[in-house]
Amino acid sequence: AICCLGAAAAPVQSYRGSWVWHRWGDDSSSSASADGVGTSTARFNNPMGCVQRAAGGNSLFVADQNGYAIRQATVGGTDAVSTYAGLLNTPGTADGARLTAAKFTKPMGVVNVAGGNLVVTDQTRHCLRKISSTSVDPYAGDCTTPGYTNGVLIAQCRFTEPYGLASDATQDALFVT
Repeated sequence: AICCLGAAAAPVQSYRGSWVWHRWGDDSSSSASADGVGTSTARFNNPMGCVQRAAGGNSLFVADQNGYAIRQATVGGTDAVSTYAGLLNTPGTADGARLTAAKFTKPMGVVNVAGGNLVVTDQTRHCLRKISSTSVDPYAGDCTTPGYTNGVLIAQCRFTEPYGLASDATQDALFVT
């Protein structure tokens, strides 16, 4: 995956997927994800999808697949990485408070949507989940039943292991792979 901050490309996944190149990742023997300030303490464990926080912003949201969380990486100043949603290194299926209750099983893709929210594919839950400033909630698909069903309403859709996400320029339409 490649994310861009301004005009400079920042590759976000290494060949083996265990660290984030450019600013973070010590590529050490530790496989656990870790928050931190500076380039030597923060670690990702198989980063997948990424999106710039907002046009012109200086941070990325990264789906840390095996860290079971959505991470925020800020470029410039302190180069900090923090957990934005989910309980870091704790897999699970809980919805709820963004930092204290929500858990992911395999977050893969992440996009911005209208209202300043994010939508994430949680691959092994077979659904899309919305992250607001306070909570993580089901967004599209049935988080307990996989399937291949199109629907006019997002609750009617079914996915089987959704992977990637993209949105249109107005953030009104999502494209799921």
